[in-house]
Amino acid sequence: AMLVQRHCPFLSCRRLELVGATISFVFLIFGAFTEDFNMRCLLGAGTGYSTDAWFLLFIDSVVTVSHLVLPLRWSVLWPLEIASMLMFPMTAVAFPRPWDFPVANVLTLSLLVGAASIGKRNLELREREAFHILLRERTLRARSEFRLSQKEAGRPLGRS
Repeated sequence: AMLVQRHCPFLSCRRLELVGATISFVFLIFGAFTEDFNMRCLLGAGTGYSTDAWFLLFIDSVVTVSHLVLPLRWSVLWPLEIASMLMFPMTAVAFPRPWDFPVANVLTLSLLVGAASIGKRNLELREREAFHILLRERTLRARSEFRLSQKEAGRPLGRS
């Protein structure tokens, strides 16, 4: 993020997060329309037999990359999480499969996305707690160093 901000100073951290989330959304939509079965339905080339594995793995990889690799906060990611959980059922309704509606796939995908969401939120909370501890320690160190410098200078100590 720092490297991008150096070359593009007009991009704030919040804008960079929104750009990252938007790119993730674009990949998610791209995957929905390039999935083999959906593409054949769109082009009218017949349905044939296909499996949902590639599409489900693609959705999960977009969620995993956006949660683990991209420096995005949870507050920016939750719309992507909802969209990724709804993407597979929506395409299954829009392009009916000749096989049964895969409830187990929807539940498993929801479990994976939910676990990624909870993990991201917990990581964010731990990072904030660690930052708070760091700030408190630095504040205490600065106060004690100030008191020591006042004492060494022979000045009376004030309340701080």
